[in-house]
Amino acid sequence: MGARLAALLLAWLAGVALQLQRRELFALVAYGGITLAGTASVAIAWRWRRLFVLALAGLVGLGFAAAGLRSR
Repeated sequence: MGARLAALLLAWLAGVALQLQRRELFALVAYGGITLAGTASVAIAWRWRRLFVLALAGLVGLGFAAAGLRSR
């Protein structure tokens, strides 16, 4: 349980780090789409526990979008 939680937190941090490496920001609509896709991915992975990698990808997207929206 602890290793999975650490992996989820690192996925969020990786998304934020990816956003901070970009020189330009996306449009607000793009961040909305990334947020929607990330939320859907985490919700699906929450329902079916075997899809842990999907949760990781969703949290990378959510961290990316959160950092991008925050910087606008």
